[in-house]
Amino acid sequence: MARMLATANYWIRVVLAGAWFFAVAAVALVRSWWQKDNSSLGHQFASPMARGALRLLGARVSVADASRLTDVQPCIYMGNHQSNLDVVVYGSLYPPRTIVIGKVELKRIPLFGRMFAAGRNIMIDRKNRTESIAGLDQAVSALREHGLSIWIFPEGRRSRGAGFLPFKKGGFHMAIAAQCPIVPIVSGATASLMDTRARRLGGGTVQVSVLEPISTVGLTSDDVEPLMQRTRDLMAAELERISRPG
Repeated sequence: MARMLATANYWIRVVLAGAWFFAVAAVALVRSWWQKDNSSLGHQFASPMARGALRLLGARVSVADASRLTDVQPCIYMGNHQSNLDVVVYGSLYPPRTIVIGKVELKRIPLFGRMFAAGRNIMIDRKNRTESIAGLDQAVSALREHGLSIWIFPEGRRSRGAGFLPFKKGGFHMAIAAQCPIVPIVSGATASLMDTRARRLGGGTVQVSVLEPISTVGLTSDDVEPLMQRTRDLMAAELERISRPG
């Protein structure tokens, strides 16, 4: 009986969180129709979506050094990518005037896909090298000419909690081309919040650290590899620190 109740509780909360996600996306999409500048549409969606979803899932997010999120804009935010829950965790701290480089498949998500496109986000087909390069050029233009920040996941895909996957070079080429700082963001493990196999919600608090910005002023394409390795090392060390018991 206890397991049945836990499973029922899981499905009720997950379905409500999903309904809330799409409801907020719909509101943001409608708002985009009359706003002259939709560069903060992502923030307008992410903030209320995350607050409601976290409450429904019984989770909280604790952010260390949140002021660093807006100290050096425009910049490139780089976060570790564990699961689909990242959209909720990172949504709670997603800054204004920030856009995302996402995969073109996001267009297929009802309501959200149209809202995502309306928010000036950049969608690329990772299988199409020419289109991917064009997307990076578009992002550099957004940084330089429009003062927008970019959010990316340098791993390129979800790690599913298995530490850090190898980083892709694109974001680092972009940061150097725009001569803008990188702001690494590290989320602690989210696996305990939701066990999709056991149909159980664990609740609890996710620790998120915003690391010191990394300057790219004066760097060239020859510096991509060491910049990428330095960023990954800093993020990996922070993940290890916040993952220690106690």
